[in-house]
Amino acid sequence: MKKELFWWEWKKLWSVPMFTVFLVLCMAFNAFIAADALYGQKYVSYVSDVTEETGRKMGASFDKKLADSPGQEYKDILMEETKGAKDIFETYQAENIFTIVKNIFPVAKGSDEVLNKKYKRLQKSIDLLEEQDASLDVDAAGMTDDLLNCLFGKLCRAVITESWMLAAFMAIYLGGCEKLSKTASTVFSTKMGRKLQQAKYAASLFQG
Repeated sequence: MKKELFWWEWKKLWSVPMFTVFLVLCMAFNAFIAADALYGQKYVSYVSDVTEETGRKMGASFDKKLADSPGQEYKDILMEETKGAKDIFETYQAENIFTIVKNIFPVAKGSDEVLNKKYKRLQKSIDLLEEQDASLDVDAAGMTDDLLNCLFGKLCRAVITESWMLAAFMAIYLGGCEKLSKTASTVFSTKMGRKLQQAKYAASLFQG
């Protein structure tokens, strides 16, 4: 497949207005999803500002510095959400997950050993998180779950779905555009012939 053909097919895609319109609509929809998380933006900004003084790791030191910080609108909320925070990974044991899974679901002989090894490997990651005090990072405090759900539960899924839809639409268009323009017999009778379809699908997948 020649690069010239690939780029020619790629340029052909963006000569079609409907793809630009589809992309603009997707961006508008994604902006609408992102705006759903903006209702707590002031609180997130406050957390970001105050942690420059208190540090980002919760604990006794964090609680004291936060209590001594100047009073602001969201201070009491943040204190309530972070006071007495403990590292959940200190006592977290992955083997407990294995025990629960084994008790709930029937595990075939031989498979239990595979699962056991899996959760032992998971324990290494847990131990690493414990060393880093990962669970004590304040992040966005009470807004953390909302932001992560918006990002990974909604926005990322939307972007992936839109990308595949765009790639599919482009592949369908490029695959049939020669017939629509009545140039199929001319194009497919050349030396490249139907191998041109490879460049078409590559261009659509690259863009998607």
